[in-house]
Amino acid sequence: MFVVTLIVRLIQRRHLADASIDRLNTAYPNTGFVGLPLCLLAFGKESLAPAVIATIITVCGLFACAIVRIELGLQTEKNFAAPLGRVSLSLMKNPLLIAPIAGALVNGSGAHVLDGAEALLKLLGKSVRVGRARTVPRRERRDAERAHDERARHAQASLSRC
Repeated sequence: MFVVTLIVRLIQRRHLADASIDRLNTAYPNTGFVGLPLCLLAFGKESLAPAVIATIITVCGLFACAIVRIELGLQTEKNFAAPLGRVSLSLMKNPLLIAPIAGALVNGSGAHVLDGAEALLKLLGKSVRVGRARTVPRRERRDAERAHDERARHAQASLSRC
């Protein structure tokens, strides 16, 4: 489904970054917000480990592919090496990819979280309210949309010169 959506969107002359987001939206399994509660209700606590593994694979694999395509789509240079370096740096700084790897390394090492840090993390976890997203001010949203449109026009112009 990913590949089909990407090909269709590119045939429709959509920008690579936009086509990549559409590609992710068409086939993204929401294992985190929907799958975990459903597994818990249907199969009990034993099913949470496989559901969490599926969520991590989804986040790491699908998002990494989407991030690579988006970053490559937003690059304006014809040289392939420079954008590839920036994309690699972007992936190495992405918390969606760093957190599962760091968690697996800490878990595999047998290290334990300090009591103070564990208490802080538990308090932070209890303080989060589901469904309370930060609203973005209208001016900030408008500026972000303008910047995105400008990057897309610049990338489209670069692609049409090729």
